[in-house]
Amino acid sequence: MSPDYCDVRSGDVQDSATPVWIIGGGKTAMDTAHTLITQYRGREVNLVAGRGTFFASRDRLFATGVRRWWSGTLGATTAARMGRRFDGTNETEVQDWFRSTYAPS
Repeated sequence: MSPDYCDVRSGDVQDSATPVWIIGGGKTAMDTAHTLITQYRGREVNLVAGRGTFFASRDRLFATGVRRWWSGTLGATTAARMGRRFDGTNETEVQDWFRSTYAPS
């Protein structure tokens, strides 16, 4: 199934309790997972994503409302911090730093 022709909030998906497997870690996959998890509490939802897939906390990176004036981190700042840490050989270390700093846990 694909969300471009299947509304996961109705039909076969709604009528079934079988586990759902989402392949990919992009925005569509995240939107689909979020919809399934919030619409069908307790249903097993699995996500298959590559090792280099990053899930960032939007609140930590892109604060909204008045919080944006004293909270969050500019994308350029995040990229610069990653660039300063990367020496050409330590991608796992940089990924671990990003996850510990910006990813939900």
